[in-house]
Amino acid sequence: MSSLMYEARVLLFVTLCFSIECRKEIRNNPTTNGSPATQTVGNLELILETTDMNGNFKSQFAEGENFMLTLMIKNNNAKGVTLCHCFLTDTNPDLFAVYTAEPTASKYGTMAAGDSVGQPWNAAGGIDIAPITGIGANSFIKYTLPWFISDTTVKYFAPVSPPVEAFHVVQNSMLPVGMYYTQFRLSYLNSPVYLKFYFEVY
Repeated sequence: MSSLMYEARVLLFVTLCFSIECRKEIRNNPTTNGSPATQTVGNLELILETTDMNGNFKSQFAEGENFMLTLMIKNNNAKGVTLCHCFLTDTNPDLFAVYTAEPTASKYGTMAAGDSVGQPWNAAGGIDIAPITGIGANSFIKYTLPWFISDTTVKYFAPVSPPVEAFHVVQNSMLPVGMYYTQFRLSYLNSPVYLKFYFEVY
């Protein structure tokens, strides 16, 4: 085998491995404040991001600054769709869980990369009789929660509209300086969705 053919096969193999890896997760660039993590499956567009407390996209926060974790699922079809005959929070109990993207020092010691630092809810109760997660034609559903919630008696609905269930929220400590991520998984039309969104506290 000539060296040229060998190099071509190695290049093809590396390219194939890279493309398979890229399909496993859709993530934003952790070194910029440029864009959310998004994925489109069929007529659905899924968006995972953090925002400031006014709902403006942001992925870099000063230490002690509160932020919102947001998942939006848009249906760009003229027909409504059903994601599942369940509450989305039932199939995604780690929704809005935050993980360290690098070793991070905290008052409890050093956390390794991939350690969970918590999430802003610990249960969600439905207010409909039959659990279902659906999206109307040319519409969207949006899940959003602040990381720090001072008053845990305030109702936060999941999704925001229509309010079919409510988060049972918890009180978190503010995050120490470091890189973090949150993630979301779903299977739709037999296609896996895996969003991974990085953000920074500086």
